[in-house]
Amino acid sequence: MSHSVGLFATEKNFLEFFIPPSTLDIALNSIAEQADISIIYDYDLVQNSYGHPVIGLYTIQQALGALLKDTPYAASKNKAGIFTLIARDLQAMPPQIPPPMAITTPYLEETLVTGYRSSLQRSLFIKRHYEGVIDVIQAQDIGKFPDANVAEALQRITGVAIERNGGEGQYLTVRGFGPEFNTTLINGRTIATDNQERGFSFDILPAKLISQAQVLKTPNAIQQDGSIGANIQLTTPRPFDFINSKDLSYFAASGQITQNSISHKNTLETFALASHNRQTGNSKVGILAAIVDSNRSNRTQGYSTEGFRNTDIRVLSENKEQVDTIKNAYVPRSFRLYQTEAEREQTSMVIAGQAQWRVDTGASLNSSIDILSTRFNDSAMLSGFQAYFEDSFLEISLDENNTATQFVRAGKDTLAQLPDDIRQQLGGSAQGNDSILVDKSRPVANELYGINLEWDSHFPQSQSPYQITLDYAYSQAENLTGGLPFSSQGFSATSDAKWTLGTTTQAPSYSFGDSQVTDHPLAAHFLGRFGGNTQDTIREFEITSKWELDNNDGLKAFTGGVLQHRRVKQYTSLETTYPRNCAYCGRHNVFSAHALAALGLEYSDVFQVVPITADFAGGLDHQAPNAWYRYDIDTLTTILESDAFINAGPIDPQTIRDRFGITDSFSGIGFDAIELERASYRIAVTVNSVFGQLDLAGQWGSLLWSGNIGARYSTTETIAQGTQAQVASIVRASDDDQLDITYLADQPYTNKHRYDHVLPSVNFSFNPSALWYFRLSSSKTITRPNLYDLGQEARLHPRAGSAIQYQGNPNLLPYESINTDLAAEWYFKENSFIGINLYYKSISHFVSAGSQSIEIDGTHFTQIQPTNQESAKANGLEFALQHTFLSGWGLQANYTYTASSAQFLIDETNTGTQTFAIEGLSPTTYNLVGFYENSRFSARASFNWRQEYLRAVVGAQSQPESAQS
Repeated sequence: MSHSVGLFATEKNFLEFFIPPSTLDIALNSIAEQADISIIYDYDLVQNSYGHPVIGLYTIQQALGALLKDTPYAASKNKAGIFTLIARDLQAMPPQIPPPMAITTPYLEETLVTGYRSSLQRSLFIKRHYEGVIDVIQAQDIGKFPDANVAEALQRITGVAIERNGGEGQYLTVRGFGPEFNTTLINGRTIATDNQERGFSFDILPAKLISQAQVLKTPNAIQQDGSIGANIQLTTPRPFDFINSKDLSYFAASGQITQNSISHKNTLETFALASHNRQTGNSKVGILAAIVDSNRSNRTQGYSTEGFRNTDIRVLSENKEQVDTIKNAYVPRSFRLYQTEAEREQTSMVIAGQAQWRVDTGASLNSSIDILSTRFNDSAMLSGFQAYFEDSFLEISLDENNTATQFVRAGKDTLAQLPDDIRQQLGGSAQGNDSILVDKSRPVANELYGINLEWDSHFPQSQSPYQITLDYAYSQAENLTGGLPFSSQGFSATSDAKWTLGTTTQAPSYSFGDSQVTDHPLAAHFLGRFGGNTQDTIREFEITSKWELDNNDGLKAFTGGVLQHRRVKQYTSLETTYPRNCAYCGRHNVFSAHALAALGLEYSDVFQVVPITADFAGGLDHQAPNAWYRYDIDTLTTILESDAFINAGPIDPQTIRDRFGITDSFSGIGFDAIELERASYRIAVTVNSVFGQLDLAGQWGSLLWSGNIGARYSTTETIAQGTQAQVASIVRASDDDQLDITYLADQPYTNKHRYDHVLPSVNFSFNPSALWYFRLSSSKTITRPNLYDLGQEARLHPRAGSAIQYQGNPNLLPYESINTDLAAEWYFKENSFIGINLYYKSISHFVSAGSQSIEIDGTHFTQIQPTNQESAKANGLEFALQHTFLSGWGLQANYTYTASSAQFLIDETNTGTQTFAIEGLSPTTYNLVGFYENSRFSARASFNWRQEYLRAVVGAQSQPESAQS
């Protein structure tokens, strides 16, 4: 006997069924899944019998009647609401049509499907009956286990990898294509992003607020365009999802505690959902509210060089009588040991309402309202030790790529002993050793509102059923990260400092004689506020019509519609400009007891020692500083802006005031950020689309097939607005490598750009038996450029030796890709399958960040500008396995391999010779999930692995950046 179990059941409501031609055991399981009912039947009797397809709106009784028409069976319902398959009077029945193909591999003889196994079964049902390549996670899968957010749940899907931030998944990569290549929709609507890019930040979205997630890897004409990687469709819960009776109130709540392994702090997440539905006559209405509140503490430790610079360096000769110049050497920007402590507060809420009115014939008017709101505040502060390297060295060792492996920088004692002319030729100051503080907070607000109206005449008696849908959405995201402080206070080394290159698993070593950080009092150096505020606003309006076609030639439905998508991304730069941020540069004014006492402070009140222990960042088994100082940024600002500290010297107080452009006390003025118009922009994008698609289905002998053919025509207009200013003069600071840049008057600009595309798509599925499915898909897709690349303004990074000009390009064209997919799937047992996918993408108009050397007012700059200049090809293989056992155990495993003609050579990251590659592409990823479940207990363990990948072709210091998962 086989027993298919659903969660809830209701007999009077019309439900939408999709039961293609199949054997009765599969069809009965599908009805039980889609209607959430229980059906008992004898597997041996029905395994080789075929029923009729059931596609459309039916009551449960109508669906079972339509399925079992002209078969020897009927469905009987008992008082408990359980359906049982019974035999009819065989003499009164017409003869059975022989099945197209006998099923030789039976499913489990008795199966009870609940919980996590039920969610897997539902996901497989969608995957099985989708014409293209799709992967699905259901609510029980996403919300039941402690995934921090949707990204971490989706990383178990074949071909999906994540990029983490603060220990949590933030961005998705699909088949090697990063977040900008993937579109993310919630309830079919584009959601705004809180960054300057197109990629959605999944860490702001709790997993428990999502009822279903689909990753569509092969597009059709109905889907919104814009994704070469994948179209990610997320669905939030709605009240009709919880209908179980005429009047139903539903409530669920949960709590979750986690602990950070470094800080050992516990964090709490709470979840609550309430839903109420009411049905009277031919109408029903429901409302739902869900909320997730979490407070997470997180501490991370690490080390970095901030990238390697390609620059000309000055090296003292062995006899110390001259200074040699070495061209195009690669030297690290800094040596940094850091610790980030974050307190993450998040409150996310979903409110949904649904209403339906049904006429006597079965047609209905449906409406829904969806509200998603999230408030996310990641208060993160990075503190640490940093040695910032200039271009002068006493000694240096370079490898065959001209990359530094070891060097010695001068301390104050050595510089004092050098002849004046040699010291001037060598240039630079004594090696600085700083305690830094960087505010990396991320306060985010994100909202999505949507309203949907649908007229549906799709009922069994209709000769031409159709649907008309109107949908309007508004989404807004805001990220207030402008004017966050960066502070670097330290001391100049007395003895010479030595740096040695580390390995991929070991930090570089660094020492400055026999002394330690705690042997030196700190002196004032650099303080500024940087960053910008981002606001993203999206408005969408879509009209869609669908007509069902009762056509024996294979035409089943036609869907057509129009969409207008309007988006505005605005970035406002807020910075402390030079020379105000460098008022104390040079580490001259010591935080002495006398200067602090004038403010009623002691040294220990302001600066606290953070020791660097042996187990720091996983273990440091070489020379490293013993500590750094941590301090409060507001207290430090008060000290630096006080007359008492200004007058303490040794820098002339008037010099400091001159750097601020004032004559008297400047308390409360000096380090504030101001709006920098020449680094701000506003990008408006309008996309108008019209689309049409034919759904097809038929049978060739014993081969069942279905598919769709369609096309989408889209026009895109971008308007880039902002302010640009020409450089008047550039002067290097006397005590630092900062550049003092003076600009001419700001000039506003407006740049318009328009392009259009026809995007065809074809998807077909073939199933020669109920167990085998073969798929073929081909399409043309586009991905529009990242919005921050479309500004016309030039943004300057003013550091001598590593000066960079970031130049936008408002005339960028979108990436274009021709895609082909081949897939084979074998559903060898109930809730079990093996699948293999082959895919190929040919991409043109690839946007790559080209770089060139330019001079501005006699100063060397590296200009970085995105341009359409490359083509690339990517191909790969996906393998997936899912199997459940009678004992309650189960296994999921998948493997993805991707190759590309634009794959980056990780072992050449320091040479700077490769300027084009697909960012985010990991050649290999795989996932393993084992689970156990019975009626009382469930558990799951998962392992995810991602090969090293390129994070950015042009990263820190204009050099490539790679990352390990």
